Order: sequence, then structure tokens, then C-alpha cells
Amino acid sequence: MKILIAVAAVAVLVLGGFAVSTSAVPAPPSQGPYVSLSGPDGHVKEAGYVRITTREDWAKQWLRNLGEKPSGKHGYDEYYNPKRLPRVDFTRCFVLAIYKGECWNCTAIDVKSVDETKDRLRVRFRGRYYQTMGPDGGGEEVAPYGFFILPKTTKPIVIEEDVHGTIGGDPVWKERARLD
Repeated sequence: MKILIAVAAVAVLVLGGFAVSTSAVPAPPSQGPYVSLSGPDGHVKEAGYVRITTREDWAKQWLRNLGEKPSGKHGYDEYYNPKRLPRVDFTRCFVLAIYKGECWNCTAIDVKSVDETKDRLRVRFRGRYYQTMGPDGGGEEVAPYGFFILPKTTKPIVIEEDVHGTIGGDPVWKERARLD
């Protein structure tokens, strides 16, 4: 019985110490989006950045990227959802749209970090590029896009792109946009 009480006491001390030590660990300095939707086959041919905060604007940007125009009384039939518009809770989130525009050999856009200070939200991204070979280099012309669902904020958003050009090179961040 004394051994059982001693084991229980040690367990409480160990677990209590573990709880104290894990609660003292700071949160990571940056997080990624809740959800990322990205690909190479968008229909937006010019680079751009859009903060989307309403269902209506979300439907417009989704259709724009598909190369389609809004239709019907409200612009989009959410009930039947023929274009598979993902549902977003705009009371808690917003969507950041990044359109890379026409470029070569890029299969998607990846958000590398999201960090917030008292006066801004910074989103850093990089295109997911690849190499090709063949006649004339074999390059593929694409229009990559990314839709990133992030926690709602009213702070300005600073968007930076990693523009380094060497395989495995260190990031080189270039500011691309500020959204109020």
C-alpha cells in the first residue's frame, strides 16, 4: 500500500511538472491558414491580391477564377452549389485570394507563414515552381492561384513573396501588396 501511494505521489509530481512546463512553452511565432485551395489552372491572367469578407464576394472571386460570371438574382446558387464553392464562416474567418497571373512552370501557391503584430497581419507566400525540358525548354504557361482561409481580422494585411531564384536558396521576401 505504501508503494502504491508513493507511485501515485511521484506520478502527480511528474504530471504536474509536465503541465507546468508545457504551459510555459510559447505559441509558435507563425501559423498557416486553416485551409489552402491552390492550383495552376486559374483564369485570372493578371497578378492580384483580394481580401474576401462576405459570401457574395467569395462567390464572385471563386467564379472569376473559374472563368465564369455571376448569374441569377443573387449572383450564385448556393443551395445547389453547381461550382462547388467551399463554405466559409465569415463571422470567424476571411479568405485571402492570391492570383499569380500568367507565368511559367508553377503548380500552386504555398503560404509559408502568417504572423500577426498589434498593427498588421503579414502573409508570406511562394510559388511552387518546377523545371521542364524539351523543345524550346518545354515550359508550361499557367495562371496559379491560391485561396487561403484565415482567422478574421480587421488589421491591414501585408503580403510578401519569396522571390529567390535558386534551388534551395534562402528566402528573399519582397512586399507585393498592402490590403486595408
